[in-house]
Amino acid sequence: VLDGHSAGLLLVAAHAGGYPRSRTLLFLVESGAAGLARTRLASVDETRPLARVELRDTPAELLGADDTADAAAA
Repeated sequence: VLDGHSAGLLLVAAHAGGYPRSRTLLFLVESGAAGLARTRLASVDETRPLARVELRDTPAELLGADDTADAAAA
């Protein structure tokens, strides 16, 4: 992730729901959240620092509405 080691907020796209109702949701994760691990990586282009970002049971804020129940009822 570009600048992943220093970002104050991370925008995370996560696949959710399982087949056949799978969808991609967007979440905001704060830099100090429990379960968030960031490791700076070596990069050929030092002007574009990279990091590995790992999330394990990390609290996050869902962006937008999860309208799965509404879609299933329609």
